[in-house]
Amino acid sequence: MNILMEKRRNYIERIIAENAKNEIEAIAIEEEIGVPTPNNDLPNLKKDRIVLDLVNRTPNDSEISLLALPTGTNTSQGINYGDLFITKYSETLIPIADIDAGLATYTIEWIDENGAPRSYTTAALETITALVSDLNSSLSVRDAFDYKEIGLNYLLFKKPIETWVYWTPPLPSETRPSGTQPADFYTENAFSSIINDIIQIPYIFTTYDVIGGTGISVTEITGNMTYEELVQGIRNNLEPYFFNEMTVYANNIEQANVPVKKVIRGMAGTTRTMIDNATIFNQNQFVTSEEISIAPRTLNEIDYKIKASESVRIIINYTKGNLNAIAETIDAYIEEGVPFNVAITQLPKAVSEKEKEYLEETLKSVWERKKRELKREGISIDIDSIFTPQKLINSTNRDILGKKMKAVKNHIEKSQKKSSLNKNLSPNNIKNIVANYVAKGDADEIFDPYSYVEG
Repeated sequence: MNILMEKRRNYIERIIAENAKNEIEAIAIEEEIGVPTPNNDLPNLKKDRIVLDLVNRTPNDSEISLLALPTGTNTSQGINYGDLFITKYSETLIPIADIDAGLATYTIEWIDENGAPRSYTTAALETITALVSDLNSSLSVRDAFDYKEIGLNYLLFKKPIETWVYWTPPLPSETRPSGTQPADFYTENAFSSIINDIIQIPYIFTTYDVIGGTGISVTEITGNMTYEELVQGIRNNLEPYFFNEMTVYANNIEQANVPVKKVIRGMAGTTRTMIDNATIFNQNQFVTSEEISIAPRTLNEIDYKIKASESVRIIINYTKGNLNAIAETIDAYIEEGVPFNVAITQLPKAVSEKEKEYLEETLKSVWERKKRELKREGISIDIDSIFTPQKLINSTNRDILGKKMKAVKNHIEKSQKKSSLNKNLSPNNIKNIVANYVAKGDADEIFDPYSYVEG
């Protein structure tokens, strides 16, 4: 990986040297192609970012869970529980005048999920609603269509999948989880054309790959791993992740003002939904930035809505590695009323000063987020009490700080039940958890030329 990154650095430096006439142009080139991140000295942490282009292909607003973790199985495609599910979305424009010309049959052609060419001819129809109804009721097509009037045309489009589908339902059919559908509910059809058989005019479909459950295409632009690899890495949780900052580049003010929605589920099944109002830093670029400060899990979601036919670029700075597991462990102490500088002394192995700096910075961002979110519910958190400097902690004021944090904890529990982890929390349990994490891997410092927060 380091050799590849060094080659990429050399390539970028060569591109800049050959094309940039001044420092401003050099920065512009860096913004377009990205800059690989240099190494630093945190052996059990990697810092990285991923830059994603998201396009809503549909004429309706669509929301995506950026963790993209559905549940289900599709044996024909080799998709299992929690795999990133890529499906098909097709659309075509048909002049309204052609539909209103009178009774006509329509022949639709497509390629099915097995790669076989297929076709179906409708009954004689004279309205767009009749056409959509015929296609949706066909046992041959086995798909869901809809339409929208756009100027002088009808946009006929295949609805993106709204629920996970079993191509081969488990037996007995009892056992199928709620929210799923049998194989005949939906297919992987990629539609190619629909022909008005009276006037013999073909209307060509455009087909896109989209994330299952949405009409949104996702393409990774920059990052040391692909979007699919990131999703699977979060699902497998071999190296715990932490998402720091999320920056969104929009094309207009309406999209820029769409908030980021975070859903955090406790292990007991409780939820807390938090919505941050976006702040626009650069009116010309429509850039918004959110300190999301969340450890992504299958229990947690980061949801983002993209308006009809809009596109955005999203940059997420994140870290992965076992320091994040230690951060979660210390956070469990904090929720029990133990200040950071006391909790860190309970670890079975001391951390370095640079590791402690990362842990404190990470947990401060988490609790600052909690402070903002709980303030909306009338709950106040004293962050200073959580991160009291070590020199001020002694046997006397430790008890006082503990009482302050207990009060914070009690406030939080009014809105959220204790997770099962906290129910069974003890110093020994925490030491055992931390002992299982071994430092490994190389680390990177984030260099994010896309961030306009500081101008």
